[in-house]
Amino acid sequence: MFSGPGRETMAWQDDRACAGVSLEAFFPRNGNWQRSRKICRSCPVRAECLDAELRAMAGGAATEGMFGGLTPQQRELLVGTRRPRSVA
Repeated sequence: MFSGPGRETMAWQDDRACAGVSLEAFFPRNGNWQRSRKICRSCPVRAECLDAELRAMAGGAATEGMFGGLTPQQRELLVGTRRPRSVA
């Protein structure tokens, strides 16, 4: 969905359903993932997005936001990794 450290811009991103959608939908401060889930469900490149994010995670990139229809916690469970939660 987004390019940045550890993430390459890929041709499939031209077909993403999230193009033009506010980042807030995919990085919600209130923890409400409903809007991004709806967008991701209809996305024709959902699998490619998830694959790219899992590759970025394997390369050590931060894993925040909704990618491929999964939250950071769901992706961590998928790959069997857990980051320590910060204590405030």
